[in-house]
Amino acid sequence: MISNRGRYVRVALLISLGLILIFELVQLTFIAANLRPVADDYCLAGVAGLNPIDYFKYWNYYFIADISTLAGNYFLIALPAVFLPYGIGTSVTFFACLVSLSAVIVMFMRFTSTKKLNRLLSITIVFCFTYLSWITYWIVLGRGNSGNEISRGTVGDLVFFGSIMNWQAANINYVILPCLALLIYSKLFTKDFSSWNPIVVVAFGLIIGGSFYVLSAVFIFLILSQLVFNYFKFQESTIMGFKNEVLVILFALVSLAASYFSSGAQARRFNYPKDVPLLSIPKTAIEGIFDWFPTLYLPAIVVTFLLGATLFRIFAYLKINEINLDVYKFVVTPFILSLLTFVVTKVSELFAYKAWWHELSSRTYLYLAAFTFGMYIMQILVKRLNLEFSLLELVVSSAAMFIALYAVKQSADVVTERKIRWEQGPAQVTENMDPFDRETQWVYDCWIQLEEKKRV
Repeated sequence: MISNRGRYVRVALLISLGLILIFELVQLTFIAANLRPVADDYCLAGVAGLNPIDYFKYWNYYFIADISTLAGNYFLIALPAVFLPYGIGTSVTFFACLVSLSAVIVMFMRFTSTKKLNRLLSITIVFCFTYLSWITYWIVLGRGNSGNEISRGTVGDLVFFGSIMNWQAANINYVILPCLALLIYSKLFTKDFSSWNPIVVVAFGLIIGGSFYVLSAVFIFLILSQLVFNYFKFQESTIMGFKNEVLVILFALVSLAASYFSSGAQARRFNYPKDVPLLSIPKTAIEGIFDWFPTLYLPAIVVTFLLGATLFRIFAYLKINEINLDVYKFVVTPFILSLLTFVVTKVSELFAYKAWWHELSSRTYLYLAAFTFGMYIMQILVKRLNLEFSLLELVVSSAAMFIALYAVKQSADVVTERKIRWEQGPAQVTENMDPFDRETQWVYDCWIQLEEKKRV
């Protein structure tokens, strides 16, 4: 039985969550109205024809053939940019980021309730906290000093935050596809995966192999490593028992090879270093491990951790849904992926070029690991140690929520401010740093082509 006092607290908590959700929706409305393209977002929408076959053929021939990246560019950038008003069209990818991140959190929590109202309320609360924590993570990261200035610009310049908000091509490669790959990986090596439809299994492989090279290589390595480990760990294991996992690896390799040997990829190779000393590869990999540690910027990780803990505390108190956290796949694995993608990125830059945005996928996985770890620790405190609600917990959670709400408000203000500059002329996201806007000639040319398409 819940006491009258308990009912009042429950009602007050639901009202508070409702007010927070309303506040977020208002800020998201400002974002949806005011987001504008930047850098190659213009080109992805304006350069190629909008027939899907022509679109894929163009980019395959001139630039890239990553099937997953191209599909994201076509459906989330090109079509919305041409057929929708600029704000709404540009915000489609940003909303897709929030949905993909929320999907990872929902899969991590594994709700057990079958009641539609409970599931809807649970998913809504998760989306609310995903947006709060996601924006807060990047703002706090930008205010501090994480990484070296060669790769990310001047301390406190919010270059990562500006990209996450505005640069939708980067969001597809470094947020949506990493989340999708993690969700696919979470389904592998489960009891029922061996009975899945082969068509779906093949699609999984094509998606993983058709992402950008670093992500594809990391997940192929990860799946292959677990396949070997499971095969030797369980004596009764047979290759046929892992036939679907093998299919994923094979078609991921096919998709990766198709991209690598495409006309566009081969043409781009001539712009990059031809001779890379073999010894520089292990040297860069080892250096990459040590360079990864500065990305663990403590204030950003702590506030993300606290927001995750607060989310679990809310579910534990409201009891609207029972949850069963999948710790290995959504706490340990993202943390490992953060390190792996960072190291592989640094090695890949030997064969291409260095850029701060290459680090976004590693930092995305780090965000997920910090958020889900916060939920896991709170589960231990609540369920195993019978943690009683205290004034200290209230103060800490309230402080984290205040920072998050401020970050949400700032994100909308920054987007609105850029929209005003964008209407008056070029509006580079961050001073003296990529991503460029129309003050750069190649971006301006794409902008003209996009404008012509929108007038048709």
